[in-house]
Amino acid sequence: MVAGAFVASLIDAGVGRADVVNPAGWPQVRAFFAAAVDPVLEADFLRLTLDATLTTVSYAVLGTALASVIGVIGGVLASESFWSSAGGSRPDGRRRGVQAALGWLSTRAVLGLPRGVHEAVWVLVFVSILGLDPLVAVLGIGIPYGAVTAKVYSELRLS
Repeated sequence: MVAGAFVASLIDAGVGRADVVNPAGWPQVRAFFAAAVDPVLEADFLRLTLDATLTTVSYAVLGTALASVIGVIGGVLASESFWSSAGGSRPDGRRRGVQAALGWLSTRAVLGLPRGVHEAVWVLVFVSILGLDPLVAVLGIGIPYGAVTAKVYSELRLS
């Protein structure tokens, strides 16, 4: 059954009915590999490459810093031990167990959304809101990875 579905998918995709390789694309492939063997080493191009590299590294560092802040704060708020210590008795003697459980589950749910959405989707959302701005790259890196970091931090068991 799996093999039949695979063959049906190949037929539906057009494999075998048309050329798989576009012969007109070979000059592009040759030009790419020729440039890889003999790269441009002019000073202007290298300056431009260095500038672009520093910009990329800057965005990555800022995104990682944002992810670390989100991770630490979210990790504490999503940890079971934080909410179990908050679930102690009130001054009037009543327990806070249900409120602590709701707080823990709510925090985990809030952190689950950014983890479930790919960073490219976050960037597309932020581009539509903010336009082409460097902040888009920082938020696109920081938010999903901050949520992942928060999950990891929240599950650490320190003995």
